[in-house]
Amino acid sequence: MATALSILQGFNNTYLQTLDESALTEALNAAWEEIHVGTYGSIANRAAANLAAHDLLMENIANSSSSGASGQALQVLEQEDGDVRVKYAASSAPASDPRSDAGLGQTFYGQRFKRLRSSVSFGMGSTGSNWS
Repeated sequence: MATALSILQGFNNTYLQTLDESALTEALNAAWEEIHVGTYGSIANRAAANLAAHDLLMENIANSSSSGASGQALQVLEQEDGDVRVKYAASSAPASDPRSDAGLGQTFYGQRFKRLRSSVSFGMGSTGSNWS
C-alpha cells in the first residue's frame, strides 16, 4: 500500500514538485491531526495526501497574494491569446479558513479530500480527528 508521502510526491502539480521531502512531511503531519486512521480506514493515506496538498497550495496562494503576485496555484479556466485574458477558478485571496468547506473548494486537492471525507461514515460525535 502506498504511503501518504509517496501519494503526495506523485501528484502532478508543478508547485508541489518543487517542495522538498521535509516540507511535504510537515504538511502531512498537520493533515494527520485531522484524520483518524480507524475512521478513514483504507483511504486514510489518500485523504492525508490530498489535505496536505491543499494546505500547501493554499499557503502558496496566501504567500503569493501577500507578496503582490497573483495566485500561482489557481487553476486557469480561460485564456486568450490576443490581449491575454486569463480567468481563474477561484479568487486569489484564500478563504479565511482554508479547511472550511468553502476553503476546501478552492483547490482540486481540497475538493478531492471533501469527496473522500464524505465517503467515510463517522460514528456518533466523531469528527474524524485523532483526539477523543
